[in-house]
Amino acid sequence: MMPKRIAVFIVLLVSLCAGSGARLALAGLYEKGGANGMGARAMGMAGAYTALAEDETAVWWNPAGLGAIDTLRVGTSLGSLYDGQLRTVNLSAAMPMTAGSAAGIHWTHDAYVQSAAIHTDALGVAGSIPLVPDQTFRLGAGVKVLFGGIPDAAAGFSGVGLDIGLQYKFQLFDQRFSLGFMAQDLDTRITWDSGLVEQIPQSLTLGSAWQIDSQSVALLDMAMIHSGQEEAQQVRVLRLGIERWFREIIGLRAGLMLDSGYASTFSFGAGFKAAGADVQYALLGQVAALGLSHRLTISYNIPPLLAKAEAPSAPAEKAAEAFHMELIALPEVFSPQSESLTDSVVFHLNILTGDWTLVGSWRLRIENTSGEVVRDFNGAQYTSQFEWDGLNREGAVCQDGTYRATLVLFDTQGKSLGEAGVSVLIRTELPGIDLRVSPRRLLLIGGRPQRSLHFRFINTAHLTNVTWSLEVSAGREKVVKTFAGEGAVPADLRWDGILADGKPVSPGSYEALLGITDIMNQRKSAVQTFTVSLVEPTIKMAVEPRLLQLGDKKLGQAVFLPTVLPEEGVQSWSLEIRHAQNQQAVRTLPGTGQPPARITWDAKDQNGRLVKKGEFFHAQLQLDYGGRNIVKGPAVALATDIGTAEAGRALALHLTMVTFSPGSATIQVDDFKRLKQAAEAVNKYAKRYQLHIKGYTDNREAKDNELELSWERAAKVKEYLNYSCNLPNDKMETVGYGSRLPLAPETSPAGRAKNRRVEVVLIIQK
Repeated sequence: MMPKRIAVFIVLLVSLCAGSGARLALAGLYEKGGANGMGARAMGMAGAYTALAEDETAVWWNPAGLGAIDTLRVGTSLGSLYDGQLRTVNLSAAMPMTAGSAAGIHWTHDAYVQSAAIHTDALGVAGSIPLVPDQTFRLGAGVKVLFGGIPDAAAGFSGVGLDIGLQYKFQLFDQRFSLGFMAQDLDTRITWDSGLVEQIPQSLTLGSAWQIDSQSVALLDMAMIHSGQEEAQQVRVLRLGIERWFREIIGLRAGLMLDSGYASTFSFGAGFKAAGADVQYALLGQVAALGLSHRLTISYNIPPLLAKAEAPSAPAEKAAEAFHMELIALPEVFSPQSESLTDSVVFHLNILTGDWTLVGSWRLRIENTSGEVVRDFNGAQYTSQFEWDGLNREGAVCQDGTYRATLVLFDTQGKSLGEAGVSVLIRTELPGIDLRVSPRRLLLIGGRPQRSLHFRFINTAHLTNVTWSLEVSAGREKVVKTFAGEGAVPADLRWDGILADGKPVSPGSYEALLGITDIMNQRKSAVQTFTVSLVEPTIKMAVEPRLLQLGDKKLGQAVFLPTVLPEEGVQSWSLEIRHAQNQQAVRTLPGTGQPPARITWDAKDQNGRLVKKGEFFHAQLQLDYGGRNIVKGPAVALATDIGTAEAGRALALHLTMVTFSPGSATIQVDDFKRLKQAAEAVNKYAKRYQLHIKGYTDNREAKDNELELSWERAAKVKEYLNYSCNLPNDKMETVGYGSRLPLAPETSPAGRAKNRRVEVVLIIQK
């Protein structure tokens, strides 16, 4: 048996960490996803660091990331967690080794403030090796020793843990990405002095990182945490993070963590880099009343020690590995000494990884498809932009075709730091152009075009100093509309379909011809066809309110707001209201001519009686244009509320609530048990009662059909309670409220999930 003080300590640790969404072993050594961790940079992004891990804290987040380190790097981190209830200290160091490998070491010390003697420690080593020659795929592993205890209770513990990680970097659609996998605390166990053996929670994390540009990165981590105890618990954790650097000196970051219990942790962070030193700060907030957590990290690069750890030929190789850069050409197509396209190209250099202050010189070479160098440039001062006018070494214009530009950076000793390349296209002749027309079928509704015609010009963005025209013709000889201009070609044009005489374009087939002529009298053209069609009118109708409060002077009647296109020619109209369940007619409201802007229904049927509470209706507007030309609009849903009995003398008890997947009215398996238990309680204890079954949606699902979906959900619950639980139909009333009356804010997936629900309320009548 454990001493009493140890049991008290365990309770304190578990209570402290449970509020942040963590799941711990009884010893409380590690918190998998709350305020604990290593390094303020990672914590500023809520721990979404598995795929990015590229500094000395990779020994904790993903040892495979140690391969990104190009020099000896040391760091220390101080943390005050949960309003100072827990203090933590981290020391870590990492450095590159030979053959592309790297190694690191770390020590973590946690102390409970109210009793400084209560502490936990972890001391570990980690390493990383490349799995492929270009080092884009790396494997890492770490071993750590865990120890600590409660001296006042003469209780201590110790154990050994194992971590394994993978990291893969790749390029897709000219964007850089990386993936990371981390298996942390694989069968890590600690043994107390009393002989009790406990297992640290195991976690499997899959992470991704998108390098938006050289200064910005977005990260996503998904983790599964398993307690490994006799009563095992599994927790799914989602971490989101984003980071932005300004001039590679000041960095800002933010993050959000969500776990499967819908608990959340937000984080913010900032950093500063100068002369090889990094200072990082992170602030974390918890959902429970645990207060704020702070973390401060200071790291430093020590380049001189790197040379001592490497073979004589290694420095140049490691420097090349450290520089990860890209070369971008703007524009990608140009025309030297021509007035129809841009005359030159500018190459922009982005250094993604590496210190630009190490650059001593550079060389830019331009090669044709045969590998022949047509032009080269050299410089002794670092720059991020390089311009080429398309001329070769003899000053002549290069032939049309594709060329490859390769930029190499050197240090002050003339050793290569890294290189990047990009292809450009020289085109001195007019390019082939294309034309797109949208829509390809223009509809005339009520004698007027439904929308504007959109003409988009393809492959013309770089053309300048040209003459262009767009002609719309009904057949090749009958031109009905012309657009023309000089200089640059617009990206697109819009035409409302109205001719010069003010009349709309007639139904039929049309052809749009785009022609471009440059100063050399070269001409290119493109043709696109489209049609114009006359269609039947359309009807739209809204209703306010959609949920009627019977007996209320204002909310007890429905006001329909119809919109009809075209309005001319309507001889008569009728508004039919039917039961949604069986489509039986309830009321018909007729009229002559155009329908009014407002049509009111007093919630009474054809016999002048009020409809019942909790009923669901469809209303449809029908127009008669004369003869057989009758047009029906879409059905509009509305319903009557089930009343406010629960707010009067009756006693209202909230029995249960079930939730639904987005857009679904299917009861989930886990909710059948709760409904069954609620029905058993009603059958056993209730005598004179009524059940109010209320359906709801969130504000994003079933747009314009929220009422139908929420009513269907309530009807499904009523059907189950009747057929499977033997509750009589006449004792149950249903109503759908749509997205009204949300339980939680609609700003997060967790809040919207709580609002997709059906509430079952027991009204005990006195």
